[in-house]
Amino acid sequence: MCILGLMKSMNYRISKMWTTTVVLVLCITSAVATPTPEVPTPEDHQIIMANDYIIYKWHLWFGAIDINHKGQISAADVQQEGESFSKLSHVDAERRKEILAKLHKLWNEYVFRGKTGPINEEEFIEMNRHQYEADKAKFQAGMRKCYSSFFSDIIDVYHEGFVTEEEFVNLMKACGHENVALVKMLFSFYNPVGGKVPSQVLVDSWVQFLTSDDSSQNDVVKTALEAGI
Repeated sequence: MCILGLMKSMNYRISKMWTTTVVLVLCITSAVATPTPEVPTPEDHQIIMANDYIIYKWHLWFGAIDINHKGQISAADVQQEGESFSKLSHVDAERRKEILAKLHKLWNEYVFRGKTGPINEEEFIEMNRHQYEADKAKFQAGMRKCYSSFFSDIIDVYHEGFVTEEEFVNLMKACGHENVALVKMLFSFYNPVGGKVPSQVLVDSWVQFLTSDDSSQNDVVKTALEAGI
């Protein structure tokens, strides 16, 4: 091989070695520079558990909506409640139909949670526990949506933005609570003005009752139900 050919061959080998070295260095640098993804630790996930206090309040809730005191709730109870409230409120046929439709919708979504057939107290508590522990924020939002519609679209018969004492008494009677004196006592806890309470105030109290696990907070619904309403 001539000297020129040998030099060309040596230059080619040096160039190839240099290219390989540069590629290797770049790969190593890239590997070092790329951060290792963090592996979540148990501390990164907040585990929500329903405490004894909120479970106790759900038992009170069940007792409040078990209008026939049979230890179970069903679609027949919803129908009875809606029919009774409509009759006590002296609404026309069209408004009665609207009340029944909305009441059934709310119960199916937020009480029965898609389940058909009668539900006993144990099943009711377990269903709420599951929803609460799976996503507390979603549970709270659901209860707010439920009671916003309940008070604003159903109990506030004429959609005036407030609930009167008469409407409140009619509601409680429809739910099987006949002690009018105790019902009026509960209504007075809301500090009515001119015999009326803003619907939102009632909504807030029920959302607190159903979703707050803080026993240090004053809870007017809990207090009233414990008093025997």
